[in-house]
Amino acid sequence: MNEEKEINQIMELIFNNISTRVANRKKQLKKTRSDITSESSIQLLSSIMNNQRIPNRNPYLLNASITDDIVSNLNFHSSYELIWGDHSDLDTLLKQIFYAGISLVEQNNYNLIEECRLTYLPYAKASAKFNFATELEKPDLEALGEEQYHASEYVFFYINDNLKEEHKNFFSKSGTKKINKQLFNFINTTFPKLLSSFLSETNHQGKQVYDLMSSIIKYENEDIFESIAYGPEWFQHEPLTNSEIPLSDVRKNIINTGEKYIDAILNEQFETDCFFNDLRE
Repeated sequence: MNEEKEINQIMELIFNNISTRVANRKKQLKKTRSDITSESSIQLLSSIMNNQRIPNRNPYLLNASITDDIVSNLNFHSSYELIWGDHSDLDTLLKQIFYAGISLVEQNNYNLIEECRLTYLPYAKASAKFNFATELEKPDLEALGEEQYHASEYVFFYINDNLKEEHKNFFSKSGTKKINKQLFNFINTTFPKLLSSFLSETNHQGKQVYDLMSSIIKYENEDIFESIAYGPEWFQHEPLTNSEIPLSDVRKNIINTGEKYIDAILNEQFETDCFFNDLRE
């Protein structure tokens, strides 16, 4: 299972970060091992600083007793900071947890994940074209994949603060015991609520825009297929409207207006959304 592999990789990164964090803080404060913990735990401290996990001693690197010693004597604010870090270390882990979470939730609730991604309107357009446009107009899989990646980044940008808060609430009093299982539990209980709340705040605009784009693309296809079915001679005998305008001209006006409207919606997001402002910086 690929998601299990992702979670285990995150767990390994957590352990490696703890090891580096403790070793660096010990060096920075110029403390000896005996300044940090009792004589009986000095070997365990060495194992922690070398990221050595011994199955019958410290299978999850830390235990409660030595965690308290390290936090107190190496001036960490909490066990949460010791385990998860702060600033860039925490941000890196949260980004990885986010992508593992997307993969996990997608298995059981694809529509929730996809609707979240549709809030990034360039992806909504690319997805609508991929699903409904003619072969000549479809984006290729690589282009669609690139837009999907940007869409995921867009969702992360907007749920990051809430994700950070929920993560701290969930893990603030948790140690490292079975941390891989803790991560699965965190994702399964927290992510659906976070993502549903995000969609509610957007008023489901992404899905609405996607449906609108899909309707316009389907209308374009009807015009193309009808022209092919009747052949070029159809234009010489095509019906006129109430104002005696050729029907194809009316359709072209609808199609052109629809395309302009799509571009206007995308441009509004580009000009007003903070995500795009950060990209320009």
